[in-house]
Amino acid sequence: MIDSDVISNRGDVDGRPWGGITAFVGISLLLLVAAAAYVLTGRTYVIELTEGQIQEMLDARFPAEKRYFPALVVTLSEPKVNLVEGADRVAFGVKALVNVGLAGQTKRLGGRGTITAGLRYNPDDYSFYLDEPTIDQLVVQGVPVKYVDRVSDMATELVHARISRTPVYTLDRTDMRQFAASLVLKSFTVRDGKLVITLGT
Repeated sequence: MIDSDVISNRGDVDGRPWGGITAFVGISLLLLVAAAAYVLTGRTYVIELTEGQIQEMLDARFPAEKRYFPALVVTLSEPKVNLVEGADRVAFGVKALVNVGLAGQTKRLGGRGTITAGLRYNPDDYSFYLDEPTIDQLVVQGVPVKYVDRVSDMATELVHARISRTPVYTLDRTDMRQFAASLVLKSFTVRDGKLVITLGT
């Protein structure tokens, strides 16, 4: 006859009781869960985008044209990224061409524009987009006074339509660190010639 008390008391490995091993495993699992929660809620993840990466997106979206009746056509081309140290906006310049129909003739007027844009995160596709562009400066010599505001508005609408639908960066969903950090966009700024994006919860 086998003594059941002896079996229960001898359930050990290297002299350690089974109860101690179970407790050790349980504590280890709790620590792992706690560590995972820390990754999801207690850390930030930083992404650095170079001017070249942003430039690549802009090059794919320009030149672009917007027409306001046959008499007025605005074309923007040759975007050039210029990240300004410490700024929380992305700056880039463009070449501007305005075709104005006057007295049965079309004048081609050239100039330059400076644009800045913010950054928007779309959680549906884990992507970041340039957003809310503003025309900080637009100089096109020879535009009739009555068309100046219209040209500026057209340029703003044109830039928004071109940059708001193409991401400058998309998180890799296979990377758990990025996937966890993709929940919230905390801040972004230009530092050391790069756009530094901070993500977290």
